Amino acid sequence: KAPDAIPDDSPPEQNIRQVVTAPPGSELEWNFKHAPCFRESMMYSVLGGTAFGIMEAVRRSPAVKVGNVAVGTFSVVALFSWFSCRNAARQRQEAIQKSVHHANLARQHAAEGAAPAADAAKKA
Repeated sequence: KAPDAIPDDSPPEQNIRQVVTAPPGSELEWNFKHAPCFRESMMYSVLGGTAFGIMEAVRRSPAVKVGNVAVGTFSVVALFSWFSCRNAARQRQEAIQKSVHHANLARQHAAEGAAPAADAAKKA
């Protein structure tokens, strides 16, 4: 790593061990407020499941079918929105890393180009 590297201030990626913590002697604690994309995917899936469940109920479908439609819609929307959000976050992170890498290379090349010019000026 170059000494003048641009710092990466983006939040670190969370893995399952950081999201679900279980300190010794305590019950399992779910730390979902730090899980990437969890809040958005749950909001969309609850809204979608509720909307489709209500639409089935309005159509006078049996209660079992209303429940199946609501839960099925919730599941599909939750998975789709979570994977979409995670993919977008991964692409943003890769773009940031690429930009930082190019900035560091440019800074390194500028420093290398300035050093020979300074040496030539000293010799003259």
